[in-house]
Amino acid sequence: MNTTGYVLSANDSSHPEKGTNVWNSTETTSSSTSSSEEWQRNWSEYITGIVQWILFVVGTVGNLVVLVILVWRRSKQQVGTQMFVGSLALADIGLMLSSTWVEAYDSVAQSN
Repeated sequence: MNTTGYVLSANDSSHPEKGTNVWNSTETTSSSTSSSEEWQRNWSEYITGIVQWILFVVGTVGNLVVLVILVWRRSKQQVGTQMFVGSLALADIGLMLSSTWVEAYDSVAQSN
């Protein structure tokens, strides 16, 4: 990066580099990561994506089973507990459907 400390204005004609962008880098940078490090990073992103997909499937199916059981086995004695567990399961399904699968998809897409 060119760090001359000179700031160009739109109508400044006193600088010899007028018309060029001083913030552009004239140096070429080499990649500091080797292919082994890149492979490890891609592998870890792939594993993260797989774990997130597993969490999405297990969380969604598990919470749907909880809701089905709550509706199927209604008890008049534990209405408060059933409402609480049902609302937690419904909120968890909402989380799974709104963000978890998106994060899982992004992790797998970045690893490719």
